[in-house]
Amino acid sequence: MTANTRRFVLRTLTPLALAAPLALAAVPASASAGPASASTSLSVINASLSSVSCTAVNDCMAVGAVQEMRSGSFQFFPLAEHWNGSAWTVLPTPAPRHPGGGDLLSSVACTSSTGCLAVGQIQVLRSGISIQHTFSESSIGGISCPAAGACMSVGSSTDPTGESSFNLAEAWNGTSWTILRTPDPGSTQNELFGISCTSPSSCMAVGGFQGIGNAFTLAESWNGTRWSVVKTPHP
Repeated sequence: MTANTRRFVLRTLTPLALAAPLALAAVPASASAGPASASTSLSVINASLSSVSCTAVNDCMAVGAVQEMRSGSFQFFPLAEHWNGSAWTVLPTPAPRHPGGGDLLSSVACTSSTGCLAVGQIQVLRSGISIQHTFSESSIGGISCPAAGACMSVGSSTDPTGESSFNLAEAWNGTSWTILRTPDPGSTQNELFGISCTSPSSCMAVGGFQGIGNAFTLAESWNGTRWSVVKTPHP
């Protein structure tokens, strides 16, 4: 386990070509680290971790974001930390929008001590207001990787007005992302927050939906071919 821990600590994270809002993959430290990492900054104001994945009791990866003061404004940058069984270590993480900031990691899944995939979202400034935004007005909140090169992520996308949201699921095959069709039971708001997969053809995602009025719990299952709504009790 010592060799694995040492190799893991020396890793860095690198951006992937993606359809998802933001995805970072673990690669050997000899690879390019990309833009400067927020973890080396001396201007960190706030920091938080939002997700963790462990492959052993002494091998965990956690991701989140740090907030820094840059050019007179607050900006977010990706954050990744590794647990070796006795202490946490901050790892270099590329910020695709560096030096402007606006990158957050929300979920991570690891299949081995040297194989992790983290997803999140990118923010941009529009009329002076920080808005979650990508090419498809979407964000990813959860990811599960039942095998190396086989991951499923979920989140939501919005229409151009920003008034309605739709469920979003994307599959990673080790090379590229593919957007999958997902049912939207809500007439105005639909969002998937978390996911767990036992195999590439068996996943369960959870979230919520809303029409005009109350919000309801939501579960959807993946059978390797399509997503289906699974009935859940409403407390």
